[in-house]
Amino acid sequence: MIANALFLRKSKAKGFTPHLFRGWGSLNSQPNRKGAGFTLLELLIVITILAILAVIIIFVLNPAETLRKSRDVQRMSDLATLKNAIGLYTTVVTDIRLDGTAGSATNCFGVTQSVSVPDIWLSVGTAPSAGTAVTGFATTVANTWNVSATASAIDGTGWIPVDFTDISGGSPISNLPIDPQNTLVNGTSTATAATNDALMYRYSCRTNASSTNPSTYEVSANLESNEYKNSGTNDKESKDGGNNNNLYEAGTDLTILPNTDTY
Repeated sequence: MIANALFLRKSKAKGFTPHLFRGWGSLNSQPNRKGAGFTLLELLIVITILAILAVIIIFVLNPAETLRKSRDVQRMSDLATLKNAIGLYTTVVTDIRLDGTAGSATNCFGVTQSVSVPDIWLSVGTAPSAGTAVTGFATTVANTWNVSATASAIDGTGWIPVDFTDISGGSPISNLPIDPQNTLVNGTSTATAATNDALMYRYSCRTNASSTNPSTYEVSANLESNEYKNSGTNDKESKDGGNNNNLYEAGTDLTILPNTDTY
């Protein structure tokens, strides 16, 4: 205050008008807003806007569908990986054993072989305990399907009975991929009676399909998203060239696994 008074005295002596600087002593002061805040109406408006935005985000982004699509992308990538790995195996290895036996002649479907009851291998750890008969396969699912306690193994003991360590230079994969959900229980599929709804990978093979391609195979998966499944906006299951419109299929013969829905 003393400094302001001295300044004003000097300013007046030099011709300045003092009343123009009357408010200088409180230039840095701010209104006292202690206790100020949002009113109840303002809070209700903000909460309502946030709720509307949350509903819009959930409706547009659909987190559950986004997760299903992500898993489907992983499934299609896994089947492509398996196709490439088995393709390399059948190209490099002389004694091809797509079913884990010499000549792939024991558990693969046979054209010129005597094998008329091919097996189906599953990525799940437990096979269904019973089920509907599959035409051309076996009397019951339990007699046809194989599982492995070491599903990811690549030495022939995994869920696919191919020994990828036989490839000269080493296996192209370190582990056999399994379904992101990997369960029999989904939709109409149960632990005792499996259907195409089961979220698992399936594998089967054929031997002596032709003189130029004596060993063929197929792997398949169930896609669960509304975009990629059968009749979806970007249908992958019915447009993969296979015989089952409700499964995504890959391999060198897409007619080996059953085309039925209930196994």
